[in-house]
Amino acid sequence: MVFVAALFLGFQRPDPDSVIKALVGHYRKLKSYSAKVVHNGDFLADSRESTDNLSWLAPTRFEMINDHESIPTLKCNGKLVATFIPHVVPISESLMNETGRMATWEPRGGFVLSLLMHGLLADQLLHPSRPIKVKYSYGSDLKWHDLPVSQIIANLTAPGLQEEISYYLTPDCKQVVGLELKSGDRVAWTQYKDVVENLDLPKTLGEIK
Repeated sequence: MVFVAALFLGFQRPDPDSVIKALVGHYRKLKSYSAKVVHNGDFLADSRESTDNLSWLAPTRFEMINDHESIPTLKCNGKLVATFIPHVVPISESLMNETGRMATWEPRGGFVLSLLMHGLLADQLLHPSRPIKVKYSYGSDLKWHDLPVSQIIANLTAPGLQEEISYYLTPDCKQVVGLELKSGDRVAWTQYKDVVENLDLPKTLGEIK
């Protein structure tokens, strides 16, 4: 009986807070990352209903090329972010918004790029300012967009606020497959496809010319 109880305890899942903490640690140790960032009904991104091809090189270089020609290409050389619009001189701005507002590149790259870059978006989702409280729990979804997943739900509450964010992770909880946000009757999601970690990328990634 004691053996059976010990065996059962051995298969218990870790608490969701520790899973999120380990997930953050995993991404913060990566040297490079590549993925297709699929936006669907994204409240934050001008690139909703499109796909960004993202390449990132530690610590702060990246490129994002959208599959819609009307959506600008973004390149970051580690200090400046340049917006490339056809037939227009590239527009450059500081990597981080000095006013304390979210940088323009964060909605395009979503939670994962913000996490890799120590951006404001990821920080606000993981550590919302008072009086917003966040509580993590396991969800029941085992599939998302026909992919096997583990689901962790973040409930964000404050006076007059009730939002739910689903973190869809690989079954081993080591990678982000996507995020889904529910606010009232609206639903938006971002999916990360064709993910490759720690691949060899050129040191000149994101070079602005």
